[in-house]
Amino acid sequence: MQLSQFRDFTRRLSENLNNHPHILGFVAVGSMAEDGRLPDKWSDHDFFVITEEGMQDRYRQNTDWIPDNEKIVFSFQETEHGVKVIYDTGHLLEFAVFSPDELFLARINSCSLLIDKADIRERVDRVIGETNRWSASNVAGSRYLAGQFLTNLLVGAGRHFRGEKISGFEFAKVHGLNHFIKLTAKHIQPDDPEALDNISPLRRFEQAYTTIGERINHLLTLETPAYCLGMLEIFSEHFSGNTDFYPGLLVQAVRNTIEKELKNE
Repeated sequence: MQLSQFRDFTRRLSENLNNHPHILGFVAVGSMAEDGRLPDKWSDHDFFVITEEGMQDRYRQNTDWIPDNEKIVFSFQETEHGVKVIYDTGHLLEFAVFSPDELFLARINSCSLLIDKADIRERVDRVIGETNRWSASNVAGSRYLAGQFLTNLLVGAGRHFRGEKISGFEFAKVHGLNHFIKLTAKHIQPDDPEALDNISPLRRFEQAYTTIGERINHLLTLETPAYCLGMLEIFSEHFSGNTDFYPGLLVQAVRNTIEKELKNE
């Protein structure tokens, strides 16, 4: 979806909601908010709808308030509050419907308030503050992150060698990578601090850490054991000088285990 189309859809969605008597608020989040970042052709429409108490399910279970609803090919309730809607063009809507009090269940870091009929701004500001406090307090310890990263590589490589390549992929390239990225965000100064996301650290990681991101994306194209050895190299380059949490003996043990098995293949 081009930017002009994206904005037109947002406008029509806002007009539709504004004409519904039960709607108290409409909050664009993520790139839809255009708060420092513009949507691109891959951007989804991500938003919150705030209704009067008792009317939430009416907007979760029906799509008659959504523009171009005749072009919707599938919709489903993803969580207790959240819904996904997909158009025949592949465009995706991800939204949650809350009562005013339920809004405090959300996490918000970037948003634009498009409809406010019940002091929603004050509630949104409080949610943003709570999100910032949650993000600051939710950072795991470095020793934990390093240990999880390395053991995920060890288990992932082992599953691969056993013939469980899908499970090995998940451990090394999903779980392990998540822990490495959290450790990176905690200790390494980013090239672009504005690109960092305090809710999902994987978002825009390549923009925040250009060189590391390029190397990781190359490693992800390799078989799991080669990926693991490459990640060990990156990990050692950036963290070996930190004696508080860098487990040199474990790094060597993981490397030796993988290299030995590769020689035996």
